[in-house]
Amino acid sequence: MCKLVAFPSGFSREAAIKAAKQAYSGDSDGFGWAYIKPNGKFHLHRDVSDIGLHWDDKDLLKHMPCDGWTILHMRKKTHGDNTLNNTHPFVVGDYCVAHNGIWSNCYLAQALLSKLGHKFIGETDSEIAAHCIEILGPDYFPAVASGAGVYLSLNRDGSLWISKSSG
Repeated sequence: MCKLVAFPSGFSREAAIKAAKQAYSGDSDGFGWAYIKPNGKFHLHRDVSDIGLHWDDKDLLKHMPCDGWTILHMRKKTHGDNTLNNTHPFVVGDYCVAHNGIWSNCYLAQALLSKLGHKFIGETDSEIAAHCIEILGPDYFPAVASGAGVYLSLNRDGSLWISKSSG
């Protein structure tokens, strides 16, 4: 199962790595993190390798501590191959989203969104959910996406939504 970790403003890099190590389950199919830069844009880092190989890398979470939230996702693939395009988090509009769980009926939403002109870079239920969160909001989408999991939704305004779908 994927692992999600969120670090608040001012959280030290050392404490963040320690927390990530505690959440780590040894079966990472990639990892990624995101935060909002001072210019209001998302900084996104994604890697297809196992985060366990990077604990001592000086670049791992090197931006910390920072002002604002940082979200970290450690992937266990269920939808899509182990590629950068399938690695979380996903930026769609004003949200940067990471997901833990399986949204088994996501393909209807993808078909509808595709008809409306939405473009997808990967093959994951999580990216589809990110598009839905951008449209429906991080409070409403999980309420109607039955059994789909847990979401970290970092808004460009600096707020962090942590939500769980029903089921």
